[in-house]
Amino acid sequence: MAVQPRYAFTTNIETGKREPVYEVDKSGAIKLDKDGNPIRKVLNWKVEVYDTDPVTGKQKRKVIGTFPAKGGKDEAKAADVAAKAAIRKGSFQWDDPEPEPEPAPIPTVQQACEQWIAAKRVETNKWGRPLSDNHIAGYESSLKIHVGPAFGDKLVTEVTTKGIQAVVQDWLTAVEGERKAKHAQTVRRAMIVLRGALEMQLIDDDGIGFLSRNPAADRKLILPKVAKQKQVVKPLDEKQMDKFLEEAESHPWFAAWLLAEVDGLRRAEILGGQWTDTRGVDDPDAPIIWSVGQTCVADQRNGGRPKIQPNPKTEGSRREIRLSAMSSQALRRHHDKQAFQRKSAGAEWIDNGLIFCNEVGEPIRPDSFSVQTKKMLDSLGFGNLGPHKLRHHAAGRMLRNGVPIALAAEKLGHSDVSLTYATYGNLDESSQEPVNSAIDRVLDKVGTRHSG
Repeated sequence: MAVQPRYAFTTNIETGKREPVYEVDKSGAIKLDKDGNPIRKVLNWKVEVYDTDPVTGKQKRKVIGTFPAKGGKDEAKAADVAAKAAIRKGSFQWDDPEPEPEPAPIPTVQQACEQWIAAKRVETNKWGRPLSDNHIAGYESSLKIHVGPAFGDKLVTEVTTKGIQAVVQDWLTAVEGERKAKHAQTVRRAMIVLRGALEMQLIDDDGIGFLSRNPAADRKLILPKVAKQKQVVKPLDEKQMDKFLEEAESHPWFAAWLLAEVDGLRRAEILGGQWTDTRGVDDPDAPIIWSVGQTCVADQRNGGRPKIQPNPKTEGSRREIRLSAMSSQALRRHHDKQAFQRKSAGAEWIDNGLIFCNEVGEPIRPDSFSVQTKKMLDSLGFGNLGPHKLRHHAAGRMLRNGVPIALAAEKLGHSDVSLTYATYGNLDESSQEPVNSAIDRVLDKVGTRHSG
């Protein structure tokens, strides 16, 4: 009979061999016993009992149980004493010994993160849809650039809150100036990966796991705050719009720019739209109805090439938009031009049914669309504005001209009105004029009744 330690081990990623894990002090140095030998890390304490079968003369063995490394040794000794007493009394219940499973190796942080990302691939969001490939690619990027280099080789049991805090501080001091605020978001995304990976290593009710607590979820951990900044939106004024219409009308993407600037469509919605998603293109007297469904995004795993996705950004993004008269007219002219382009391409035309495509019908690269948009608007003296800034213009124009925020949210495809307010609720002071005018009209009536 004996109380035996079960030692922890890990698997060498390069050789595939099992290697022992040793106790380390705060400085990271391996602890030594009084004889100068390295002290191995105890995973738990095992209690086994042995006796000789009086009939067969063979030795019988039974594992009483295992007990945690910290504080479990005394419990193991008590269980050993109780088993000895039961054997002496003849009341001990012997069972055929079952082969003892080998303890699972303690994973490294790199392995834990890879396991967490693999689980994320099959996870669904609140709408029952899997996470997008770009979402997963973002997690992989955080692991490759931040979490892996800082923690990857460490065992999950070696990660401490203090160590995480030091690394976070190093990440934050790596950049200065205007990039610091954006880098704070990058750091928080890296922490999402680390925290999620360590959470999966917590010991469950069946005793499976390696961590009693998640050091990356400690409340004492100080992380950078990322404040949601409201956009101070100033849409193009009348003179700017006249200049834009005059200079950009001949460009192949003019209708696409109007959809962003006037109707507030997202880049992915514009580039992924199909003619089958529209109604009223053939009726010059009716507004075109655009049903947002399919989208086109930049595939980050494939060099930013266009990738068609069957679903919009969120369920709130799936909507029908009644296009403005200006956008409807531009889209009809674009439809006629594309018909001529399709005829000119002949057999080379690839019929994807896309409203906006290249000269042979293929999807447009989202990054190319953004670059050309910025180039055009910069040449007009409007500054470095991309497609999403044009969408901001549309939102600002709606709210400044008295469109109820709920209707603006519906047209913009926001899942919640609070998102619209949080993003665009900080229009410049001139946007308050309609409110003041309404107040003045009421007060003027009150003043008239009480005058004289």
